[in-house]
Amino acid sequence: MTFPLAGGGEEVESGDAYVPPLPEHAVARVGSPLWKMGRDVNALTFSHDGTLLAGVSNDFTVRIWDVATGREKLRIGLWAAPLSDVALSSDGKLLAAASKDGVWVWNAKTGDRIHRLESRQKWVAFSPDGKHILTASQGTPMHTWDVETGKQVELFDSKKPTSGFQFTSDGKLLSITHANEIVFWNWEEKKEVSSLPFDQEQTLSGKLVVARKANLAAAVSSHGWAHVWDTKEGKLLASLKDEEADAIIKAVAISPDGKWLYTG
Repeated sequence: MTFPLAGGGEEVESGDAYVPPLPEHAVARVGSPLWKMGRDVNALTFSHDGTLLAGVSNDFTVRIWDVATGREKLRIGLWAAPLSDVALSSDGKLLAAASKDGVWVWNAKTGDRIHRLESRQKWVAFSPDGKHILTASQGTPMHTWDVETGKQVELFDSKKPTSGFQFTSDGKLLSITHANEIVFWNWEEKKEVSSLPFDQEQTLSGKLVVARKANLAAAVSSHGWAHVWDTKEGKLLASLKDEEADAIIKAVAISPDGKWLYTG
């Protein structure tokens, strides 16, 4: 599902989007073949330049799509525990996914595996310079890994149960999601600098995602809603539900220009 967040966005239907050919002997297709995953989507993330969207789901796959066309560019099957989170390095060259069986790192273009980190974690993110990978699970300290060697180099504990984390668009702050607030840390100094409150009956259950070129951020709550904040003003702007499909939202991603919210 895609929600418009600001004026100027144009919804893309079939138009110029890539539509794969029908299988042999098939005569027609019902529904769209684009943006498909086999089962529930657990996490989504945009590349830094906004041209690619990566996602993971309970079908044991990680996929990358071309945003302009909806065409699937890469699919990796992984017979392990269902994948819970996905990340792309800022240069778009590396892809990482997390599960209870470990954290995998691949070449984002070829799908060749680079590392399997012996870390049973739920969330994953690349540092802004692409030299480190951050991983964590709820109630555990954050692990920092060297991308080149695949070795753990640091532990960081925010002292509160975590529901996900993500770097801000400028790379200076790390946002850590907790049940009733999102806290921003200066990553260099490991110092808490600000927070976004979430004073509702629901609790936050997923990492904060941040628009690259707009003062917007979004996260998912335990009731399957997507919530959007103005990070400059520190205000909750909207709480959205997929009324059309009456579906629970488990994953969100904001386009870099802040015009579209993608949900899964």
